[in-house]
Amino acid sequence: MYKLPIEIVNSLLDKFTFEYIEGSGRRMSNAHHILANMLLVLGRERIAFLIQPYDYQDERIFLQILNLVLGIDQFIALKTSQGYLITLNEENYIKMISKLNPDDDTELGLILSYPCAGDLLSSEEFMRNGYRQRGSSNHIVTKSNGGDVMSNICSELNEGKFNTYFNHISNYISEITHNKIELQYVQ
Repeated sequence: MYKLPIEIVNSLLDKFTFEYIEGSGRRMSNAHHILANMLLVLGRERIAFLIQPYDYQDERIFLQILNLVLGIDQFIALKTSQGYLITLNEENYIKMISKLNPDDDTELGLILSYPCAGDLLSSEEFMRNGYRQRGSSNHIVTKSNGGDVMSNICSELNEGKFNTYFNHISNYISEITHNKIELQYVQ
């Protein structure tokens, strides 16, 4: 696993340390969850992540974050009806995303590398197989302020997939950032 030099980690953390108010009204002390997502995509641990304008009360903050992300040459932003998909500016990633429909919840989940993409969307199949339509909302957040790295609804049958993915990316982010960003699993 590639580990970023501590100077680069500190520089990136500084750029993403500023206060803002989320669209929900919650005050955030930093945007380290965005940085964690960037590192997951750069490390090929995630295909893409989504930046949505309505996640920010101030459009200037949204644009500041988008500009910080796009200041890294390896990234490209693909506009969707929900915001901007941020992925690697590589032909295979762009082709992979262009084959899927980001307006379809299951396909968007695949683009965002959700471990339980499509769970609980097809109750017909669950009922046909004799399963109850039960599941949980699973979140990966930064420990520093609860910034959302990933949220995914998983059926009770697939919650283990999400937990396995969380353990993997949590270790990855801690390792690559010298424990400067830590993730936690919230259900």
